[in-house]
Amino acid sequence: MNPWKTLAVVMIFLLIIAVGIRYINTEEHTFSLNEEQKTFAISSAQDALKNEMGGSNYNITVQYHGRIISTANGDKKVVRVVFTSSNIIITALVDMDTGDVVEMNKMEYSGWMTGYQYGESLEHKRLLKAT
Repeated sequence: MNPWKTLAVVMIFLLIIAVGIRYINTEEHTFSLNEEQKTFAISSAQDALKNEMGGSNYNITVQYHGRIISTANGDKKVVRVVFTSSNIIITALVDMDTGDVVEMNKMEYSGWMTGYQYGESLEHKRLLKAT
């Protein structure tokens, strides 16, 4: 067999092994959420973020799977909860054991950026614009 073909086969084999290890590692560190756990995560995030939310009506999204994160105190199960409003996105990472919000991020869009929030890019209009 040609040495280049042998090298190509070996590289493909190594790539398959790397992808397999990555997939197994990802699956080991996730867990599925039932409706009760989703409700717990949402209520915990809403309670912790009352001041940030300010009484506005938000659309709430919870991921289908949580993550298991290794810490110095042992493994922690966390779930990301996302609150979206017209121009505000608030994300919270909720510890499923205690109900505490361990990470929070608030992003507010204003001006011309509000059009880009939901993927309303204008690239296609620029391409078709006559010069």
